Amino acid sequence: MRQDDYFLNQIDILGRILGKVIADLLQLNSPDNILQIDSINEAVKNGLDLDLEEIKTIPDEDFLDSLLKNPKINLDNLEKLAETLRLLSIKSNFEFDKKALNLYLYVEEKSTTYSSDRISKIKLLKEQNGL
Repeated sequence: MRQDDYFLNQIDILGRILGKVIADLLQLNSPDNILQIDSINEAVKNGLDLDLEEIKTIPDEDFLDSLLKNPKINLDNLEKLAETLRLLSIKSNFEFDKKALNLYLYVEEKSTTYSSDRISKIKLLKEQNGL
């Protein structure tokens, strides 16, 4: 029982970290762009034990499987991470579109909740990647 509480708490913490990352990304057009990316990188590293450079090196087709091994990951956190990667692709020189698309597709397949926002992001990412 205590272990379950611990894992639920860790999942909740990761969700909050990813939520803050998304909020930071929405303000990424400021002159402090490099500082914000460093802050985002640190938050992702604290939450997932991966930094943005490591995420870049993981092949797109292996990325989801590597994340699912992490006990802190749930569908909500995967969707927040997908949004983080999508926004990083838009507002920086990182190319995470395919990773974000794979995460959104997985969440769409596994989720019991319909999200028109998620569907539109999947459609947009597919168009951007010529799929």
